[in-house]
Amino acid sequence: MNSLSGKIRKLTTSGNITMVDVDIDQITMTAIVIGQPDQENCLCEGSEIGLLFNESEVSIARIGNSQISMNNQIPCSIGEMEEGAIFTKVKLEFAGQRIFSLITTRASRRLNLRRGETVLALIKTNEVFLKYQ
Repeated sequence: MNSLSGKIRKLTTSGNITMVDVDIDQITMTAIVIGQPDQENCLCEGSEIGLLFNESEVSIARIGNSQISMNNQIPCSIGEMEEGAIFTKVKLEFAGQRIFSLITTRASRRLNLRRGETVLALIKTNEVFLKYQ
């Protein structure tokens, strides 16, 4: 289990989901929690907070290189996109199949995703389950 400490910089709430931006040294990390800040006394800007995450959730990529540690890389065409305050739902199409991706709206904007573009869908191997027919 990874553990980091930082200070809450910003809270963004939509419905019953809150995005928490935490400053750690010279970087900002983001966490998603269920609940609104007024329901949780520990969630207020300027508060010290810890961040925990499993090693199995950390992906590795070379800067400036397309190599990445995930085995499941599916080239897809972007279909429809539904942008929300925190999350964007992206419909991806490949070989007559559909994949839906739910990513942060910040990531969607940073990547400048557009309908019709070709992208890679990345799925961690340990997140893929088998369903027998």
